[in-house]
Amino acid sequence: MALHETVQQADGLAIYFMVIPAAFARSHPPDHTGRDMPGTAPKDQYSHHIIVALFDSTTGMRITDARVVAVIQGGRQSSATRIELEPMTISGAQAYGGFANLPPRDRYRFEIEVVRPADGTMVRAVFSHQHLQPQP
Repeated sequence: MALHETVQQADGLAIYFMVIPAAFARSHPPDHTGRDMPGTAPKDQYSHHIIVALFDSTTGMRITDARVVAVIQGGRQSSATRIELEPMTISGAQAYGGFANLPPRDRYRFEIEVVRPADGTMVRAVFSHQHLQPQP
């Protein structure tokens, strides 16, 4: 199982990033909502759920009005994959999430792009994820 969580500060934002197997998302309770939730997680063995939570670095207030995209590049991939992360609610708190296929035994680069409608400025943060799920 691959589980990875981290946080970065970028241009006034605290960006929390997590990757979990999609099987966990399939078993989330009814208060975990979003366009792809609950119960519709892909059943592919390499499917993973990407979760991003955003906060204002100064005030600590959760940011709920952003457009969030994950650009994913694996070491063995010839091109990157762009996934729009949808607003979702987990235990009453908003985050952004989406699903990606992450074959095992690779290191992935996740560039998280955040655009807030108030000013249209894009903030980027790069995370790495070492995916060690055993091959079947």
